[in-house]
Amino acid sequence: MTLKINYEFLEGDGGVNRFTTPLATLHPYQGWADKFLNTPGDGIEDVYLTLSAKAFGAKFLAIYHDYNSDNDSYDYGSELNLLLTRSFGEHVTVGLKYADYNADKNNINVSRNQTQSDDIDKFLGFISINF
Repeated sequence: MTLKINYEFLEGDGGVNRFTTPLATLHPYQGWADKFLNTPGDGIEDVYLTLSAKAFGAKFLAIYHDYNSDNDSYDYGSELNLLLTRSFGEHVTVGLKYADYNADKNNINVSRNQTQSDDIDKFLGFISINF
């Protein structure tokens, strides 16, 4: 079992001047609900806890994100990510992934960030075959 505490900061000044990574794959880093694929104008501070464990031939991962803005220091919301994977033989892995984003309904977040101010749940299943 492993427990990690992480902090990620992407600066924003409230306008178009913000830290961006246009060629990056952001899905694995700022939550699987994909609410922050583009850095908001107010930037983002992401404090997240990761718990991973292995049992009964499966891997389990739980990640809790707490999102806040850089500019004006308001709360975007929080997100829980869960992942369960199991390998079958040498080449096949089956997985289930869940994301639950709960937006903070404070006035600044609702007025400035229409895409981040809505709650969302996502459930994904996948099969990976490697040779």
